[in-house]
Amino acid sequence: MINGSTSRFTALQYRPGDTALHRLDARTKILASAVAIGAVLAAPHPLGYLAIAALVAIGCAVGRIGPRLLWRAFGPIILLFLVGGLLTAAFIPGRILYSLGPLHVTRPGMDLVVRAGVQTLVILATTALTTISTAPSALGNGLLWYMHPLRRLRVPVDEIAVMVSIGLAFLPLLQRELQRILLAQRARGAEFTRGSLETRARNAVALLPPLLAGNLRRAEELAVAMEAREYVPGATRTVLNAGQLGRNDVLAVIVAVLFAVLTVRL
Repeated sequence: MINGSTSRFTALQYRPGDTALHRLDARTKILASAVAIGAVLAAPHPLGYLAIAALVAIGCAVGRIGPRLLWRAFGPIILLFLVGGLLTAAFIPGRILYSLGPLHVTRPGMDLVVRAGVQTLVILATTALTTISTAPSALGNGLLWYMHPLRRLRVPVDEIAVMVSIGLAFLPLLQRELQRILLAQRARGAEFTRGSLETRARNAVALLPPLLAGNLRRAEELAVAMEAREYVPGATRTVLNAGQLGRNDVLAVIVAVLFAVLTVRL
């Protein structure tokens, strides 16, 4: 259970590469993801999901992100949706499409399950494509660029961008810390894959205190380092590598908008 969780945790981390998707500006990928998510939420007919699914497939192909990686990240969620969707489709009244023993799958239930399932998968997939192909610092700078107008409303956009960048950068450290604690607990005889469910749950809960203590210690060290570098909360931040929007970025946004229009119109 724990190994599977850390594997899914690692699957969503940034993976350096030189593909066309990696070379796109972070602002472009954030905008394209928002367009895709908005389109799948506004699609009036399930046929439109084919267009947005094609867009996600193109993004995976361009970024060389195989389905195995996405399955490792979201496989349990997909299985949970299949089981939960079957039960949901059976308990919503309406015209019966087919029967599976005592379960009667209805048309309204199936429509609801397909819509909710596709929308959730598109949101997860587009978010995964963005985080896998974008460095945490670039992603934080992209969010800062979009939130810049909110400064007039006195929204602390700089602090939000810093928190996002630090949070994404801490994910690999958190994963390594969890692996280290797992090895230490196993050396002491703890079992996470055998025994009763209650025993495995108790052993998993025992990981939380040392994991929390380690991350609080690391956060304190980071705070001291930021103060030593004269970080001032609320001050306007400058960006070392702001990135430049090029021809490929414009083309990517146009393609995302075209597929979004197809999704809504089909």
